[in-house]
Amino acid sequence: MSENYSELMITVISNVLFISLFIGLFFFTYAAHIEKTVVQSQMKYLSEEIISKVNIFGIDALSMFHTYLSNIPKPILDDVDQKVEKENSIVKYKALYANIAFTLVVIGLIYLIYNNSDKSFDIKDILIKNGIILFFIGITEYSFLNFLGSKYISLNPNMIKYTIIDNIKSIVLKK
Repeated sequence: MSENYSELMITVISNVLFISLFIGLFFFTYAAHIEKTVVQSQMKYLSEEIISKVNIFGIDALSMFHTYLSNIPKPILDDVDQKVEKENSIVKYKALYANIAFTLVVIGLIYLIYNNSDKSFDIKDILIKNGIILFFIGITEYSFLNFLGSKYISLNPNMIKYTIIDNIKSIVLKK
């Protein structure tokens, strides 16, 4: 095998490994936390917007809305929460096992490629360079998620508001 080709293959393969491991770890830790925060923020925004629209109808409408909401029993969602938690746990373990398998395959490939070369390059240097690249990819991902991704509103707030308000109107008009 050509030495340039062997070094290039090891560089690319190890870089892909580093990035894939980083993305998995980043997603299941920090990005999941940011996603939860964004969803909570969007739900708070929507609920405040809906209340402001109910205020437009006057005190009587707000009072009826308050009375109606006070009489709705709080749903027990323990079974649903447990199911989601279990499914998320399964996904995390599948990702973990896939990353472990991928790591072992990549280590095996690097070993084979390096042993079939004349060993004129240093794998440690390649891994350090890829670590530096990964560091900057990590900074980019973190910055993007914090400064842009977390500000993006994925729900159509107007559609949700109007759907909820229409449903409330139909409930109130039935009484």
